[in-house]
Amino acid sequence: MGQDVKTAAAVGDADWWRRQHALAGARRPRPDGLTLTRITEAALALLADGDLADLTMRSLAEVLGTQAGSLYRHVASREELLVHLLDAALAELPAPRPGDWRAGAAQFSRDHRQVWLRRPALAPLLGKYPMLGPNSMRSRELALTHHMAHRYSPQDASDIYTLLTRHVLGAVAARIGRSRRLRPTAAARRALYAELPAAAYPTVVSLAPLSIRLSDDDIFAFTLEAILDRIEQHYRPGGPDGQVPGG
Repeated sequence: MGQDVKTAAAVGDADWWRRQHALAGARRPRPDGLTLTRITEAALALLADGDLADLTMRSLAEVLGTQAGSLYRHVASREELLVHLLDAALAELPAPRPGDWRAGAAQFSRDHRQVWLRRPALAPLLGKYPMLGPNSMRSRELALTHHMAHRYSPQDASDIYTLLTRHVLGAVAARIGRSRRLRPTAAARRALYAELPAAAYPTVVSLAPLSIRLSDDDIFAFTLEAILDRIEQHYRPGGPDGQVPGG
């Protein structure tokens, strides 16, 4: 009575990831050769042409030539596996290109988006779990280092990282967040618009042939450039006095 009751960390939350980061250095390969990296790589390969429903501990164990029980020595549950998979996908993200800040930031954002477009099965997880694993931290480190190397203050670098990351994840959700069955083609949308009652929707009907001209890639490119324009207007490298903070 009166004592605080400790609650278990939810899988994927900050406290859970703190424990995972602490355990990472203590992990050792087991006699069967299984490692968390091998498990996540096999799971990502299994999902390449499928959905999350296709990934079970039994199916993954078969791919690895082992028993499902062996996997539970590395991940306590399927949910833990999914959280690790979300982070593992970011291992593919290359560093920003050296040189011009804007070119590097734009390329890093495009590469970040492509990581998720190559892994559509993981899209449902993006809005469910925070990105706090080792590969997420690596991508954060790369981006912050890039911004600060171009004389943005630590606070501004953090803001810029957040703006660009949220834009990428929002664009990915718009592209592949819905069920694959519920993504009508541009032609199907135009046909629907054209067949609406003209008396109720005269403008929609009359403009039906012109609708859906922009692709998802077009929209992402346009909005990314607009955000980069605004960043360059709002955030000044080196601060108002032109000096790097702390320099």
